[in-house]
Amino acid sequence: MASPLLDLPFDLIHPIIEYLTDRTDWKSCCLVSKSFNKVATPLLYRTLDSRIIQSKNHHNSNSNTNDLNTILYHPATTLLSKPSLALHVRHLTETGAVHRAHLPRYATITDDALKALALCTNLHSFTWMDDTMYGPAMGALGPGGRGSNMMKAPGAFLTKFVGIVRGNATEGVSNNNGLPLRSLTIRTHSDLGTSVWDSLNTLSGLTRVSVWSMDGPPRVLQGGWSIVLGPTLEELELGRCAGVPPTILITVISQLPLLRNLRLKGVASNAILNLLTYLPILDSLDVEYLPSQTRLSARDQARLIMLPSLKTLTVRSNSRIDAFDPLKMYDWVRLLASKEGLEAFKLHAFSLSLPPNSPSFSSSSFPKSHFFLPDASSYNTFSFRDLGQTLIPRGFILDLARSHSASLKRWETAEAGVMMMGDVECLCVSFPRLEVLDCAVGLEDVVKLDILRYTLSAQLNHTQATYPMVSLVCLR
Repeated sequence: MASPLLDLPFDLIHPIIEYLTDRTDWKSCCLVSKSFNKVATPLLYRTLDSRIIQSKNHHNSNSNTNDLNTILYHPATTLLSKPSLALHVRHLTETGAVHRAHLPRYATITDDALKALALCTNLHSFTWMDDTMYGPAMGALGPGGRGSNMMKAPGAFLTKFVGIVRGNATEGVSNNNGLPLRSLTIRTHSDLGTSVWDSLNTLSGLTRVSVWSMDGPPRVLQGGWSIVLGPTLEELELGRCAGVPPTILITVISQLPLLRNLRLKGVASNAILNLLTYLPILDSLDVEYLPSQTRLSARDQARLIMLPSLKTLTVRSNSRIDAFDPLKMYDWVRLLASKEGLEAFKLHAFSLSLPPNSPSFSSSSFPKSHFFLPDASSYNTFSFRDLGQTLIPRGFILDLARSHSASLKRWETAEAGVMMMGDVECLCVSFPRLEVLDCAVGLEDVVKLDILRYTLSAQLNHTQATYPMVSLVCLR
């Protein structure tokens, strides 16, 4: 008897299969029938990546035939044998180790990858990932020796990649129309070299750029790239801005007026305030709190009225710094969120770590009610004061409520500081549209845990048509 799935109308198959997220499931769907194959194949090849897996059973680092124990997973072979599949590729991730390693069995992998890349004429997003150590002019670092194959240098691949995106022919690889690239992500441990960055700086039409280069001079779109990207760029991540003069950052950011999503790492707090005044339509901001050594000038203070109205704000702080003068950080956050409309707020402290047996209670295990509080039997005995925790000021909550009471839906501060029971109650009353609550609660005794349970439940039931997602870490 035929399966009912085989009788589904073709138009209904795509909406159903689209909900799957695992590649194994899509692969299985391709084998069900011709109709399922036609729908699942584009989903299976939409996002591709490459990686090297080293066999642990017969590893011999001193052998020149060590590549026999190495398995390379790369989509180039499949795409070159069936070019029609390349039309489905939208997102591609290349791993630097693939092009850096000296593997005789895969001697042509770089050339094959470039040829396959040229076939992906619908490519929208490209990611370069490399956490290996190499120099900008260094070739392969395998058994063949340092610099034994310059064609395998990661920088060489990226330079040719830029040529393909722009439609330039390079050594047998041609694509006259170029690629419709919209998103570029570079995450590398070592510096790629000036020539590679100069080549990347010629790419235009991008709507999203993410640069995390941990070695060499900081890369912050200087050198004219911000001018090239100004008419299109909407999302920007700069993972290493430490040491860059604020004047350079202002010059770069001021040329990107269409930015809606910005993440910066290593920028002083006052400089961030100044930068935001040049981004009138910014919606989402993810930044560190790094205390500034200088005050804002009178001119910069006057420009603060031009701060954008943020919808999502994420602040990453160091609790050791905040403990010195935590009120400065909260005053700074008040300025960042001074305009109405904030929908999500997250405060994250890197140096905060709870004890291994400190329980975290999440609603994810309770999908029916979407609400959970621990019972008294699971209440732990650690003191949040002994853990170095700092209290989130009640005044800070009330100040945010004055501007964002009607809009805030997410409050996530469990990793940043402790809220007292009254603060949680105040939070639920002040933000009636709250959908996600993630916080650490300090309680003086076990009895108050039950009080918190009933009080919070009553408040949420009064202000919400449905329960929000609640995750609490309770500390004595």
